[in-house]
Amino acid sequence: MLRMLSIQLQQAVLELDSKLAAAISGLVEKGLGDFEPINPIQAAIANMLTTNLQRNTTAGEVIEIVRDNKGNFA
Repeated sequence: MLRMLSIQLQQAVLELDSKLAAAISGLVEKGLGDFEPINPIQAAIANMLTTNLQRNTTAGEVIEIVRDNKGNFA
């Protein structure tokens, strides 16, 4: 029983491998297709975020936030 299961599993893996190889070769030959162009609003937000990150990392200030004995922020 175990040998039969092993053989079936091996055949399924080989079949999956051949299907994946065919799919990958099809993508390589035909290309991935057209992509949706970048949304200008998302590009502006991404640009703003990267600018803010670059500006904040150059400051190098560390702010310590302490808590009191009750666990509340002081």
